[in-house]
Amino acid sequence: MVNSVVDIAQNHNVTPRLWRKQLKHAMIILSLFGTVLIVVSQLFISNALLHNLFISFGVAVLTISIVSLVERGMILSDFFAQFRLLADAQKTGLVSIRSPSPFGLQELKMQLLKEATKKIELLGLTLEEYAAFPEWQQTMLTKANGGCSIRVFLCEPGSEMMKKRYADERGYNIGPEGAERNLEQWRELGRSARKKGIEIRTYNSYPTTSVHLFDDLMIVYHYGKGACGTDSPFVLIQRGNNEVTKYYDNLLKTMLDSSSRA
Repeated sequence: MVNSVVDIAQNHNVTPRLWRKQLKHAMIILSLFGTVLIVVSQLFISNALLHNLFISFGVAVLTISIVSLVERGMILSDFFAQFRLLADAQKTGLVSIRSPSPFGLQELKMQLLKEATKKIELLGLTLEEYAAFPEWQQTMLTKANGGCSIRVFLCEPGSEMMKKRYADERGYNIGPEGAERNLEQWRELGRSARKKGIEIRTYNSYPTTSVHLFDDLMIVYHYGKGACGTDSPFVLIQRGNNEVTKYYDNLLKTMLDSSSRA
């Protein structure tokens, strides 16, 4: 009886995925070896007996390797699996899902902030990085003064919802007093902007989601119990005519309707 990949992997104390990968590589190398034998016999061997021997052996090796690859479904299954994943991701607007990384998240935010030209909407707990650090402040002002529409949603400092959120977090946060200072920094940033300025709004509901919209790209992550928002995996989404975009667009609209100018 032919053992399955799972059975063989368990017998050799490796994962099925690793065993499948190793077997696939071995079969590809074997197929290349068979091809080389056929080419060598055609180009360099004039002796009829050796020529036929190399051809027969090369064809046999090539056939065995190809049959093994197809029989295991390695090439086709991998191709179609990746194709389906890419197609599904494209339909939803998903660009990438990234592991928790505060530094990687901040780098991506700054990159998209610099590239935005039309619209920026930010929803979060305090969003202090945009208002507290000189490079972020200057970039925000440059965008606002260049005619980019900017709207920011912050949780109301000192509200019961903010206190509850901070109680649910584990690790660093700026606290209620820091949130008050942060809001004033945002107000000062808004006063410094010309043209459309920066619209700053506060909400008084429990924070669950952070959305950072830059033109047609948005970063999304969620506030889990026992962790800061930046400790969560984050998703990069391309806006389009799909349900994911509609969901987050509706969330931002809901926040607009339920918030007030700061």
